[in-house]
Amino acid sequence: KLMLASKNHHHSFTQRICISALLFFALAVCNPDKSEAAEYLANNSFELPVAPANGNNFYTTIPGWTLVPSPSVAQPANIVVPTAAYANNPTSTPTGGGRQYFDMNSTGGIVKQNVTLPASGKVSISTWFSVRDFTQNLAGMIVQLRNGSGTVVASGTTSFTTADPIGLWKQVLVTGVSVPAGTYTFEIVMDNFNNIDLASLDYIADNPQLSMTKSSNKTNPVILNETITYTYVVKNVGNVAMTNVKVTDVHNGFGPLPTPSNETLTIDTAPLNDSTNTIPNDGNWNILAVGDSIKFTTTYVVTQSDIDFRQ
Repeated sequence: KLMLASKNHHHSFTQRICISALLFFALAVCNPDKSEAAEYLANNSFELPVAPANGNNFYTTIPGWTLVPSPSVAQPANIVVPTAAYANNPTSTPTGGGRQYFDMNSTGGIVKQNVTLPASGKVSISTWFSVRDFTQNLAGMIVQLRNGSGTVVASGTTSFTTADPIGLWKQVLVTGVSVPAGTYTFEIVMDNFNNIDLASLDYIADNPQLSMTKSSNKTNPVILNETITYTYVVKNVGNVAMTNVKVTDVHNGFGPLPTPSNETLTIDTAPLNDSTNTIPNDGNWNILAVGDSIKFTTTYVVTQSDIDFRQ
């Protein structure tokens, strides 16, 4: 719950406003530490080890990665530094790919890396693929993410045809996959005749956050039995949808407490229609999407005690 202590200067009622909401059926903390998107893979463009010369350079290990060649060979990893002398390999890396790229020896296999995500959030996975040896008719180049139980939670693939030239790089990109905290395995499944570069796992933590403004239709001192209308505008300023959004307004007036309801959507940012409400005017908004705003209203009738003690 977000507790906002304020003073209504027009009516001299001390206010305590409470916004409550659920994030995936858990009570939301409205001001957590924000985490920006970050790359979680080590050596993600395969720049280590630094190959000593242009062309094919063979290694048994690659820092940051576990190699699973099939069948196992003594030198499973091949680091390639682009050079025109190797016409059957790409002669460049993808944009931003660095000095060199990676090739799995033998008949292919898997290159993988474990990452630990500290909180629930969204991940995007990516890898760039190319082909070599003029064997362009390839499929089954896969990038995937497995959870701690071994279940694939995100996956993407690409293929090449005979019309694709040597040196063409294709990106496999899967974005915005929601995952809980935990340890995951990033995997690239390779054929013998393809290369990879610029592997990536970008992660951004969930940041549930609401903001609220309150206003009233009265700007002057009020009189006995006068009705004050309050308006509360709640906006989702975080990066995840919020569910079951409610507003509770507790002030020190002597009459019955105002009960915010009559909820309506006031701002619907793209994508449209992703904020929904099942039961109208019950004081609860079911799903408030990122960037959208809702409005609640309520009334309070001024009592004689308010006049005597609060003005």
